Amino acid sequence: MSKNQETFKPMELTYHQEGEFLTPDIKPLTPPSQEIGKYGNLRNQYLKEFKPDLLMELIFDDKINEHLVEVDQAAQRRLELIMAGMMKNHPAPDKKTQPLEWAGYMNNLQNLANEIVLSELIYN
Repeated sequence: MSKNQETFKPMELTYHQEGEFLTPDIKPLTPPSQEIGKYGNLRNQYLKEFKPDLLMELIFDDKINEHLVEVDQAAQRRLELIMAGMMKNHPAPDKKTQPLEWAGYMNNLQNLANEIVLSELIYN
């Protein structure tokens, strides 16, 4: 098996008797401790479409919300670091004397930083 392949570990369910029926011992998912933001929601959508086995494993282990909050926070921190680095290496035009150029420049930097974060943390 290659390093990039994921293995699916089936969850062992236990059951209890309810009258004549066996009912699985499952518990509801723990609600997220913090709100899941833009990047957490994008990660969730990516997992649904392209990594359903990993998504199911996270759900069954009750770690999905923790994972999504962690990814969202990491993406926000990474975005801030990238923006700070780009601003240091490539300063923006003066906002007071060139407001349109400044807005366009900042939008371009934000879009570039966003693409980096998406490729590094969300779609990985």
